[in-house]
Amino acid sequence: MEYTAYIASIRENIDLLVDAAEEAGLAAPVPTCPGWTVDDLLVHVASELYARVVKTRSTDRPDVSWFTASPPPGDRYQRARDHGNDLADALAATPENTPVWTFAGPGTTMFWARRGAHEMLIHRCDAEIANSSLSPIDADLAADGIDEFFDLAQRRIARSMTGDGETLHFHCTDRDVEYLATLSPNGLVVRREHAKGDVAVRAPASALLLLLWNRLPYDSVDLEVYGDRALLERWPEISRI
Repeated sequence: MEYTAYIASIRENIDLLVDAAEEAGLAAPVPTCPGWTVDDLLVHVASELYARVVKTRSTDRPDVSWFTASPPPGDRYQRARDHGNDLADALAATPENTPVWTFAGPGTTMFWARRGAHEMLIHRCDAEIANSSLSPIDADLAADGIDEFFDLAQRRIARSMTGDGETLHFHCTDRDVEYLATLSPNGLVVRREHAKGDVAVRAPASALLLLLWNRLPYDSVDLEVYGDRALLERWPEISRI
């Protein structure tokens, strides 16, 4: 996807997120984030880390305080909305190939545009699910989100996703995106290909993205599941990023 499309997605989804949060109310539970209320979700979304990294244009890892800083005081809803737009503004003012620190080390601001877009999208879904009002997800954005999920998984949790060679095949039905995930004794091995797995899941990109991020139950009617359903049932336990 293009840099400008990610920025537009951040703006769109922060507005949808806050609108749903306001309708649900701060005390409403967020079923997709066990133990969280809408208030907790808004505090999380209002983190300034992404925008601060983009604004500094530094390739050095930020101080640990940047990761743990509490959001400034103020109206919960407006603060979250302001943060989303602040991130979008910072990205719009910075060329996409600007060198900057990322979770994977030195990279470019394109990383933060993509990460920010998918962060806002998934948490928009959290807020809407808390409000019982999940709206459609753009299929192109969802397909890109599937790619980004596996990029993150290989960097952050691959070593803990172990097994005895079990395989899961994830197949988008509306976009050309397929992955074979193998749970090896040494961790997760991912290949972007069509291949037979011990369990296969076919679904539109939007449903598959929500499944990967544990926002959709494995027994959802939106999924076609073939093979070892018990293996798919394990996915939420081993795949949390």
